Amino acid sequence: MARKQHVTIRVLPFAAGALSGLDCTFNILSFAEPGAMDVVYMDLPFSGLWTEGGKEATQHAELFEMIGSHALTESESLAFITSIGNEL
Repeated sequence: MARKQHVTIRVLPFAAGALSGLDCTFNILSFAEPGAMDVVYMDLPFSGLWTEGGKEATQHAELFEMIGSHALTESESLAFITSIGNEL
């Protein structure tokens, strides 16, 4: 899958520590149409929550970028995954 142009795989190592935003999952849906709002889906323990645009969507986009800044690069991530696969 990592060879596909539209797929990016990045590993967040344990060494990154406990980061804000890792306690629940969320998805950000962005649309190419001009003026389209981002939509965020948060997966909560007993339900899900949608939010469209606004401050909350912006905060989730910033949170995603912050988490990504602690992740390995694409090439480092693939090397890490390959090394684990070779150990199996």
